[in-house]
Amino acid sequence: MLKTAGGESPIYDMLVAELGDIPADTRRTAEQARRTAAAAVGSLATAGAEDGADQAMPR
Repeated sequence: MLKTAGGESPIYDMLVAELGDIPADTRRTAEQARRTAAAAVGSLATAGAEDGADQAMPR
């Protein structure tokens, strides 16, 4: 049961029972999106290095 500054939170427990734990679901989805984005950025950086894109552009 969720403990708050005022004690137990039966309303929150009831909502989780009815609707699921939305905050936990949101955290999992955000972490998955973060991993996907990190992988995409990593693959772009790797592709750029292979193409020589990481070298300074002439002015």
